[in-house]
Amino acid sequence: YYVSNINGGIADKDGNGFISRIAPDGRVLALKWADGAVAGTTLHAPKGLTIAGRTLYAADIDTVHLFDLATGTPQGSVLIPGATFLNGLAALPSGEVVGTESALRVEGTTVTPTGKDFVYRIGKDRQVAVIAQSPQLNQPNGITALPSGGFLVATRGAAEVYELSPAGEKR
Repeated sequence: YYVSNINGGIADKDGNGFISRIAPDGRVLALKWADGAVAGTTLHAPKGLTIAGRTLYAADIDTVHLFDLATGTPQGSVLIPGATFLNGLAALPSGEVVGTESALRVEGTTVTPTGKDFVYRIGKDRQVAVIAQSPQLNQPNGITALPSGGFLVATRGAAEVYELSPAGEKR
């Protein structure tokens, strides 16, 4: 298992976040498998993780970082335009990745929704496309792909789980 560790403020660009590898029985295989404090690795406050092919994707404030699944070696980053609080990630059968932007502004201990919530897709070419953008997405957090091609989304801003069609329609 791979576990993201914010290790500080939830939106602080402090370079001390890390990802751990954990065995199914709970043993820690590598506490800092990928470590933002190591030169060449960027991790601030990683949250959602997903695996597409042999790559681990990590949502980190406004950027998704990619790591080689076998070694933890950084494989690049994808800046998500307009993001302030990336959250969930899910891999698609196509090898693409979808993610949620909860659209939060964090100042000290105050967390304020901006209303600029969106769900996005990272193509295999690492190009970013917005699937849906609306305050009615209610600070999307967790996301998973459905067999229908749509997505199941859990929110932070409302007690709701909804389906998002491949075209971005909330159901």
